[in-house]
Amino acid sequence: MRSRRNKKNAPSRLIFLIAIIFALAVLWVWKSTEALNLSKELTRLERTKNEIIEQNKHLRAELDKYRSIAWVDSCVRTQGLTYEVKERLVLFDKPVLKSVPNRNLLVSMADMVTKVFKMVID
Repeated sequence: MRSRRNKKNAPSRLIFLIAIIFALAVLWVWKSTEALNLSKELTRLERTKNEIIEQNKHLRAELDKYRSIAWVDSCVRTQGLTYEVKERLVLFDKPVLKSVPNRNLLVSMADMVTKVFKMVID
C-alpha cells in the first residue's frame, strides 16, 4: 500500500514543484523589469539634475553680471544718462563735530583757556 500512496502523491508533488518554479521565474522577470525601469528613471533624474545645476551656474553668472558696477555704467552710458566728469563741481564741507562738554572742573577750565587762546590768535 505504501508504494501506491507514493505513486499518487508523486504527480501532485511534481505539479507543485513546477508551479513554484514558474512563480519564481515570473517574479525574477518582474524584478528584472522593475530594476531596468528604475535604472532608466534614475539616469533620467541624474541628467535632469545636471542640467539644472548647469542652468543654475549660468543664472548665477548672469546675476553677477547684472550686479556689477561696470555693467550698470555701460548701460547708463549707452542710454546717454551720464555727463562728463570734467564738468562736475564737487564741494566738500568739513563735518561739524559736536563736542560733548566734560563735567570735570579742570577739563572745563582747560577748554575755556584754549577757546580764549584761539580767539586771541584769530
